[in-house]
Amino acid sequence: MSSSKKTTHKSNRLLLVLVFMLLYLNAFAQAQLSVLGNGNEIRRFSASFQSDNYTNYGVVFNEEDDVDANQISKTFTIENNGNEDLEITNISLVDAHNFFDITTNTTATLEQGESQDLTINFNANKFGVGFARVIIDSDDPDGEFFFYIKAKNILCDGSFDCYGVSANDPTACSGNGTCIAANTCECVDLVTGTNCQIPLRWSNGKLTASASFDFDPRIFYGPEISDPNNVYEFRIRINAIDIFPGSLGISVGLFNDPPPDPTHDIGYYGNEYGYLGGTGQKFFSGDSEPYGDKFSKDDIVTIIYDAPNQELFFTVQRPGLPVAEQGLAYSGVQTVVGKSLYMGLSVNCFGNCQFEIVN
Repeated sequence: MSSSKKTTHKSNRLLLVLVFMLLYLNAFAQAQLSVLGNGNEIRRFSASFQSDNYTNYGVVFNEEDDVDANQISKTFTIENNGNEDLEITNISLVDAHNFFDITTNTTATLEQGESQDLTINFNANKFGVGFARVIIDSDDPDGEFFFYIKAKNILCDGSFDCYGVSANDPTACSGNGTCIAANTCECVDLVTGTNCQIPLRWSNGKLTASASFDFDPRIFYGPEISDPNNVYEFRIRINAIDIFPGSLGISVGLFNDPPPDPTHDIGYYGNEYGYLGGTGQKFFSGDSEPYGDKFSKDDIVTIIYDAPNQELFFTVQRPGLPVAEQGLAYSGVQTVVGKSLYMGLSVNCFGNCQFEIVN
């Protein structure tokens, strides 16, 4: 064979190798989306809230007649860590009460190593806890990327010294301390499970929570179960209640934050522990079974959670009558990894509903 033919064959083989290498590289070339908050990674499908990666925005304080004067914005970073262009087709929020707004672009094309800011504002349009699921759609082969964010808007009146209650109000420090400065209680002997530095309030910062007409159940947040060594006691007086026809009505107990669905009855999902006022039944994983007395208007129902022993109890007190112990409702209470456990209630209201925390 002539040298020219040998050279041609070598060139053809080299060309063939290069083609196969390009095909191989293209087959493994892909975009890779990642999200950072404050320079710290936020994992795909994360449902935990942390201040160091901005998923927990923290708290703003506002006066009643200027509910959204103080707001919070956080800027996250979307990166393309892959070896192919990343096409971001949409960024959206699942936010039942419209607490959050995206203020930056919701589409982009990021080359390898490029990044883009994602700014989300907590607009504080009402008092209470707001949370949202942030969804990023792109051509990342792993599919949809989402994570959760949370913030709280608390009522703060300049004429009040302690948690929205006058300093000389006996409930200012949940009856367990003395108000000595703005939002500061000096502890006396503690009642088991009550830290007087954190007085019991609904998430709006008040002693009362209200609802009117809701076609779906509404959840009211009470205290968070933050200390596994405490016994928590949360007493609720039902000042008014009109139940949506055909609904489960009111359910009190323990639930996880964020819940799988912000509009559901406590106990509908697993690892939630409900007590239904209309029937007196326990309600867990969508199933109910006999437990105790019914409760309704003017009754005081108490949720008692023994965190060290993971046991949940309830009591009911009717006007003029002694407290009726309902006994052990749940044992082996489990928390969901990456979520917070709260005491509270859900209600499907049809008119006038009001619930008051009592000491």
